[in-house]
Amino acid sequence: MLWCLRMMLLVVPLGMGAALLWVLEEGRGLEFRTDDDLVVVVGSEVREVSPMNSSGGVERQIETMMFDRLFRRDDEMVLRGNLVESWAYHQQVVLFFAEIKIAEKAEALVTSMIAAERGKGPSSKFEAVNRNGAALSVTFSAYDEGNVKKVLGALADLMHVPVLKVRLSMKNAVRESWADFKKGSSEKGQIKREWFEGDQAVVFFAAGDVEQFLKELRLYYESNRNLEPNIELIRQQSCLDVVEWVMTLREGVTWHDGRPMTSRDVLFSYEEMMRPVAASPLRSDFSYVASVRVLDEHRILVECREFYAPIAESWERLPILPSHLLAGKKEGDWEEFYQRPVGTGPYSFEGRLDKGELVLKRNVGHFRGSPQQERVKFQFMRNHNDRLRAVRTASVDILWPSEMELFQAEGDARVQVLDDSYRQQTLVAWNLRKAKFEKKEVRQALAHFVDVSALIDEVEGKGIRLCRGIFHPGSWFCKTPMELPNFDPEKGRTLLEEAGWRFDEGGWKNPEGQALAFKLLLDRDSAGHMKLASVLAERWREQGIDVELFPMVWSELVTGHLNVRDFDAALVSWELGYGRDQYQVWHSSQSEPSRGNFFGLNSGPVDRNLESLRNETEPEEIRSLAENLQDSIQRLQPCLYLYESADSIVLRKGGVRLARPKGEGVWTNESPRSSPSGLQNEWTWWSRAQKSGVRGKASENREQ
Repeated sequence: MLWCLRMMLLVVPLGMGAALLWVLEEGRGLEFRTDDDLVVVVGSEVREVSPMNSSGGVERQIETMMFDRLFRRDDEMVLRGNLVESWAYHQQVVLFFAEIKIAEKAEALVTSMIAAERGKGPSSKFEAVNRNGAALSVTFSAYDEGNVKKVLGALADLMHVPVLKVRLSMKNAVRESWADFKKGSSEKGQIKREWFEGDQAVVFFAAGDVEQFLKELRLYYESNRNLEPNIELIRQQSCLDVVEWVMTLREGVTWHDGRPMTSRDVLFSYEEMMRPVAASPLRSDFSYVASVRVLDEHRILVECREFYAPIAESWERLPILPSHLLAGKKEGDWEEFYQRPVGTGPYSFEGRLDKGELVLKRNVGHFRGSPQQERVKFQFMRNHNDRLRAVRTASVDILWPSEMELFQAEGDARVQVLDDSYRQQTLVAWNLRKAKFEKKEVRQALAHFVDVSALIDEVEGKGIRLCRGIFHPGSWFCKTPMELPNFDPEKGRTLLEEAGWRFDEGGWKNPEGQALAFKLLLDRDSAGHMKLASVLAERWREQGIDVELFPMVWSELVTGHLNVRDFDAALVSWELGYGRDQYQVWHSSQSEPSRGNFFGLNSGPVDRNLESLRNETEPEEIRSLAENLQDSIQRLQPCLYLYESADSIVLRKGGVRLARPKGEGVWTNESPRSSPSGLQNEWTWWSRAQKSGVRGKASENREQ
């Protein structure tokens, strides 16, 4: 009994002291919390906010809070207007006649046809008919492939002049050269339409005395052989089919400095993104654009080279910049702008504090409604123990966690972990130009040799799962998961035998005696990829396939190998977009160097499917085409899909609310969550729990 009493006298004070130290340690982060700011703690200082270059993580969160896009995704991943209030296609069918009298007869016939069509009901898409000399233009308020046939049918008895499509290419300076040619051309009146393809080619349409025009063109460029010109006569057609798309901007939107946002800002942003020195990954998304011009303060006209059904998907990604602050500025001015950015979003830049903090304040004049949260502070903490402790003890509200912090936060009742959308995919890309990967049976066999589920458990952590498909998870047009090859080494060996390989002396050899072996390129600075590649190589070696790993700097892997098609296989990660158009990734025309199809996939059915997806407007047909495309990619196996991952955010449990504008002054008041499109629809409208009362008026977007 005396012994127990002595132990209690010794242990109790020690326990109380330890408890006091724990309380003091846990409470250290509470010292700075003297306001009602929503505080986000990050592991690195936020140096700049660039909507042109935001990659992910906290930078993307800040960028989406400060910069509105033209379009936005609703909770069901359907595209809605944002800065854009309405948008529509228009179509012009333009015919040319040898004489004005014939054009006048054509005008009368088309006018009668329009009157007859309108008499049948309001469904008529005829908009106007205009004659300019011997040229007749018929305008429709929507695009339809049958419009051209309709006009040509009405004028079948009248002779019209055909139009010739020509492509002039040269090594560089095509714009300057083309302008010089037209200055001295006596036949330039035959040019009816034109557009440029970078600075290497111009595509134009000529009507009238084409032979005389072509003679003049050839003579001019024969005397300019140093430009290495090439004149290609593409085709002759009955008329011009001019496709135009008009965006109407929302009125009353202002930049954070009070200046109105106008169509000039949209044009400026587009032109900046298309400059060669910008090297923007978005440039390929606008390959259908012939020209962009301002109609007035709130309307922008996009002239298209051809009809492109998902056109809004590309403009959805375009960052909109203030032309009044950046037009004509030097590089240093842009860097200064990124330090103190000005956007149109729900939050504006307030300042930076001494400890590497970035502070945003709510935009009280935002068109969707002023956020409930007055200020959001991004707090830099270097030590990961301090960061996690801060959110656990309510010193901060939100944490962008490291992998270790995310692991430690799991199961902690004091915090809530939210996953963003699973839009980052990791895969092994095969170079189908290599003979060893040419047959799909070989690629399928390599997939059957890998137990991907076990691989994920072995080398990765939280926030990953098996790939669900080739489109963004939650996309309305493809709900069916992709069926991935199962782990079946026996089936893999059978497939290799069917492809002409035989197992001999511990390895697989083709009829010429060459071993099945390849080099796997990977990013040396990615610890996850390094570990993953080692395990993959070991699994394939177990099946008699020799794999050599080649770690390298990521930029070298892309520019020195993928872009020039100099690789066997490569372990890569990419981010899925929201759209349905994957033409740049899988179409055979994109397999040339520096284009998106670095796999070298060349499939007629896949090409036709991709082309149809670019032209289809009916939702059910879009769903069918998207699922067929996914099935084809799964079957052809141009790559081995491994897993898809999502960023995660740690929130103070019960300390953050989601208050979003629903329209007509109504706001939601709910717990934070992730929608099918991810967290970017949500985090702008997060606020501290006590801030969830209604403030401001929200206006509903005009949706289309």
